[in-house]
Amino acid sequence: MKAIITPTSQVLNAKQKCVIVKACAGAGKTTLIVDKVNNIVETDPNASIRVLSFNRDAAGDDRKRINEKVSENEPRYYKMGRYIIPAYVRKLLKIPSSYKVSTIHSFVIEIVNRYGTKYNKPFLTKAPIKYNDNEIKNLDIIGLNGVDEKKNTIGNWKQVHHDEYISVLIDSDPNSIMSYLSKQSGNNKVIAEFVIDTLVNKGMPFDDFIYFANYIVKKDNYSIERRSQIIVCLVYFLV
Repeated sequence: MKAIITPTSQVLNAKQKCVIVKACAGAGKTTLIVDKVNNIVETDPNASIRVLSFNRDAAGDDRKRINEKVSENEPRYYKMGRYIIPAYVRKLLKIPSSYKVSTIHSFVIEIVNRYGTKYNKPFLTKAPIKYNDNEIKNLDIIGLNGVDEKKNTIGNWKQVHHDEYISVLIDSDPNSIMSYLSKQSGNNKVIAEFVIDTLVNKGMPFDDFIYFANYIVKKDNYSIERRSQIIVCLVYFLV
């Protein structure tokens, strides 16, 4: 799947599966996305569309405005396989809309959870967690004392090593995990044991959801490719 970051004038006609709309607050991103979704639905009422927004408030606003726009222009009939059904029947049967609006966070979590369910990896199906400050405080990381300092060091370690421990956890057996840990030493060993133990037994911090989703999509791209259109709404701030 190839993404394209376009000026707003090109978004409506973009043919790529993923379109990123990036602009400052108040630039008209939501209006553009609403029109884009409406155009797709008018062209193909059965198209599968995913709109991703930065936070819940933005996603809620996008969802409300898309619903209003699409309802105004809803086709009278829908094609379902070999059949043509009236729009009111679709509503009575509670058939899902062809579009779904969510935050980027929930989309990433959905990818990881779905993969965990499909391949029986229970640790990938858990809800996000936050690291326990007391546990981090008690980690014996040489040269570090404060919780925030240790959190930053753990975060930096994961940025460098995430492909290593993710591949071990997803693609290998428990013996491989022990083998991986046995090859670590010093602070690396302390951090690796903490990160992997937390992932397997307690849950996943959100930064790991990002890392795992990226790994999963590269490994098993069914998670995204089945959707015909993905529209990402990003905000940048003028300084």
